Amino acid sequence: MIARLAAQRTLQCMLRRPAARPSTSYAPDHFKPPTMDDLPKFLGPWEEHYAKRQAKFNMQLAAAVAFFLTTSFVVYSLDIVDFVDPPPMKNKD
Repeated sequence: MIARLAAQRTLQCMLRRPAARPSTSYAPDHFKPPTMDDLPKFLGPWEEHYAKRQAKFNMQLAAAVAFFLTTSFVVYSLDIVDFVDPPPMKNKD
């Protein structure tokens, strides 16, 4: 009896839903296909903008290198990291 009810319920749900959704593949009347003229264009010389960005990036790089060198010097001078020498060789032949 339960199987019959389950089958009946499933059949009712399937019959309520459409088998496939109606879809359209046409473009609206006001649609204009994009062309190369619709792409953004340069508004001025790109070299000025490029030079400003590269100057900013070079300053960031210089600051990062200075920070790394300062940190490395502080770590070395305070003996925070033990730079262990290899063990001595006993048989020097």
